[in-house]
Amino acid sequence: MSDYYEGLNYLKEWKLLRNFSLFLIAVIVGLQFFIVPSTSVQACSCVEPFSIEDEVNRSDVVFIGQVYQIKDINRGGYSPKSVNFNVTKTYKGIDQTQVNITTGQGEGDCGFKFRVGAEYLVYANYSNMYDEEALITIICDRTTGIANAKQDLAVLGEGSEPSEKVDLQKNENLNYIVIGFIVFILLFLLVMIFLRKNIHKKRKD
Repeated sequence: MSDYYEGLNYLKEWKLLRNFSLFLIAVIVGLQFFIVPSTSVQACSCVEPFSIEDEVNRSDVVFIGQVYQIKDINRGGYSPKSVNFNVTKTYKGIDQTQVNITTGQGEGDCGFKFRVGAEYLVYANYSNMYDEEALITIICDRTTGIANAKQDLAVLGEGSEPSEKVDLQKNENLNYIVIGFIVFILLFLLVMIFLRKNIHKKRKD
C-alpha cells in the first residue's frame, strides 16, 4: 500500500513539474512579443515637404534598397511593420548590405506602404515613435519608390555601394537558437532537481 501512495505522490510531482515546465516555456516565448510598452499612435499630420537638401540634412540614414521581407511587430495590441532591405546604394549614415526599417501600418499612423521586391529611396531617422528606438521612415519623409525619385537622385548623385556584409535573417535565427538553448537548460535543471529530490526521498525511506 505504501508503494501505491508513493507512486501517486510521484505522479503528482511529475505532473506538477510538467505543468510548470510548459508554463515556463510559454512565459519565455511570450516575453519577446508582449513585454513591451503599450503604444499610443496619434493621427498622422505632416508639415510641408522638406527640400531634398534639407531632408538629407535632417535624416540619419539615406539609401536605395530593395525590400525582401515585411513582418508585423507585435507591440501588445498595436503592430508596426518591420521592413528588411537589401541595400544597393548608400548616401548617408549606413554602410551595411542589409538594414531593418520600422514603419506603421499606414492607417493614420504615418506608416509608409512598402512592397516586397520593390526598390525604394529611403530617408530614415532613429526614433522611438513606435515605442522602441529604431530606424523609422514615415509618409512625411521623402521616402519614395525608385521610379519617382529622379529629382532626388539628381541631387544626391551616384552614392556608394555598402561594404559591410550583414545577414539579418541569420542574426534573427541565432536569437531563436539562444532562446531555445535557455529553455533547454532550465528544463534540464528542473528535471535534475526533481530526480535528486526523489532519489533523496527513497534513500530516506
